[in-house]
Amino acid sequence: MPQEYKTKEIEKLKETLKTTKSFYLTDYRGLSVAELTELRKKLREKTATYKIVKNNFFKLALKDSGIEGLDKLLFGPLGVVFITSEDSVSPAKVIIDFEKEKKKQNLFKIIGGYAEGQILDKTGITSISTLPTKEVLLSMIMGTIQGPARGLMTCLQGPIRGIMNCLNAWVEKEGKK
Repeated sequence: MPQEYKTKEIEKLKETLKTTKSFYLTDYRGLSVAELTELRKKLREKTATYKIVKNNFFKLALKDSGIEGLDKLLFGPLGVVFITSEDSVSPAKVIIDFEKEKKKQNLFKIIGGYAEGQILDKTGITSISTLPTKEVLLSMIMGTIQGPARGLMTCLQGPIRGIMNCLNAWVEKEGKK
């Protein structure tokens, strides 16, 4: 291939890595174009993109981006899930589910990945996929924060509610006389 083409492809990958929070590596061997399109659509909904890359180009882009230690994972046909949002859980769930769906035909395999400065194997990505999403975690935290305030409010309303119940009972009793 002409040198100019190679340089442009490596530069594109470096730019993508600059905007990427994390990425997952997959072996897409045997998938049809329709299946790859289906996977890309599912990942796009979760603010991630799926690209087929050349191993040598990706190695050079990783080296220039300062990411090391992934050389042993870069073999065979390589598809990369680039995650640009803070949520790396949803794309992990998508590829784990997709792998389970294609397991019978042995078509799609998760190789590993990179997140938060850590190199991940398939087990690490599976662990990430079991975590709740950021929105769910925030709602859990808010519920925990609101719990004591809600308890205090209920406790303070108890005596007032008791007085109101007594007054209502007295009014009903007096009204029947």
